[in-house]
Amino acid sequence: MFTAFWRNSVIALAAILSLVSTPHNVADATVISQTKTDIAQVNLNTAPDVSLDDRIKSWIDTLSKQPGWENWKNAKWTSNPLGPGMHGWIVELSDNSQAIGYLVVLATEDGDYILSEYGKGGSPLFNKQTLAEALVNQGMVNEDIGNVVVQIDEVHPIDPNANIYVQRFYRNALEAFWRVEMEDRIAYLDANTGEKLPLDQLPNLEMNSVTQAPYKLSGSPNTLMLPAFDPYEQLTWVTAEPLPIKQLADLQTALKANPRLTYVSNLYEDAHHVPVAVLGYAKWQDNNGTYLIIEQNGERYIPLSTALLLGFFYS
Repeated sequence: MFTAFWRNSVIALAAILSLVSTPHNVADATVISQTKTDIAQVNLNTAPDVSLDDRIKSWIDTLSKQPGWENWKNAKWTSNPLGPGMHGWIVELSDNSQAIGYLVVLATEDGDYILSEYGKGGSPLFNKQTLAEALVNQGMVNEDIGNVVVQIDEVHPIDPNANIYVQRFYRNALEAFWRVEMEDRIAYLDANTGEKLPLDQLPNLEMNSVTQAPYKLSGSPNTLMLPAFDPYEQLTWVTAEPLPIKQLADLQTALKANPRLTYVSNLYEDAHHVPVAVLGYAKWQDNNGTYLIIEQNGERYIPLSTALLLGFFYS
């Protein structure tokens, strides 16, 4: 009985969460603009030389030409702001109404855009279905699901009937989360897994500019892709010393010696640790354009520089 209720609750809540963002076809895209929130407003001093929609279409076109990414070619996509003061957007791609991947785009101070991360799979970052499941799993909604009104930050004005108010926040590729506010509590949920984070207040958000690099995906990447595995099957990373990986060359050497590396991130000032399987890397031809590929609800391509700053590798 509970299983049926849970499934019906998630379906109903996911329907409520779907009331934002009209899909756009990659071939004829119009990006939904950032909306002013009650907390902060995006105000860039420099106008981008290339429009946001053109940059997104260019990235999608480049990725769709890579092996295994062909379904991105004719995908539709939606764009939503990442939250107050983030100067960024989450772009979710879909094919036949099914999620297939995502991009995270950040605006730079010099008037350009960078691709902070990207990935593919049915549970992309900031996916509303994942959020719906998390709200049910965390007990934030119950059998009165039909009376629950969830409002996400880009929907304005604030709905006086809303029971739950949700905001997206993106600190960097490894620290992205939902802030969920209810009448009696505030919770923080991981934007990828929906897991409740051990946070009691909003983290400092300044790191989002520290750990990024201007990736433009020029040419074709030098890619290593390895089979996925469960890092909990072998727990050597719990007691072992981390590998001395400081740059791509070190990672390449380590993967040749052992193709099953586990990456453990130390997040939110060492309050949260997440082990994930390392699938490989993708080095694009532009400067510093190297992404670490990890398995986390699908393939995620995150800046190697961010991974090196916020965690360690184990064999």
